[in-house]
Amino acid sequence: MIETLPVNPISPITILSGLGTFVIIAFATRSHGLKVALGSAFVGTAAAPMIFELPFDLIVMSRTYPPIPPYPTLFRLLFFLPLFLVEISTFSLLTLSPLTKLSKYTLFSLAGMFFVFAVWAFFGFSYPSDPISVTLNGISKILSFIAAITLFLKANKAD
Repeated sequence: MIETLPVNPISPITILSGLGTFVIIAFATRSHGLKVALGSAFVGTAAAPMIFELPFDLIVMSRTYPPIPPYPTLFRLLFFLPLFLVEISTFSLLTLSPLTKLSKYTLFSLAGMFFVFAVWAFFGFSYPSDPISVTLNGISKILSFIAAITLFLKANKAD
């Protein structure tokens, strides 16, 4: 009997967004040398999905149903604490790039991502298995990658 893995419609969005983010950051920072450009692209691409995952994990944490009935809070902490540590550690890698700058465009991208989260919550914040949840998950993930890209773009004098 041949078993197939469940279809994950979000993985192609994540992979393509990651590749695009790496190329855009490397191209935008190329004037600072190859080492800085590739390092910044790596750090920015690593941080991008974490920008999505940290608030997402905080939201879904209360929606998990642990298999250990007497201590559900302990189980949630044991499961999510390592995830939070990885996410925050990945954010700390952004300090390694001398080109990382927080801009209003980064904040607009984050606000857009949180707005999409709010719309998604209106529809039940379900697993991406129907067209609405797949679309909202994909849009919010793309906005998190855009937020990471904007961390490395040169700020205009009007900023």
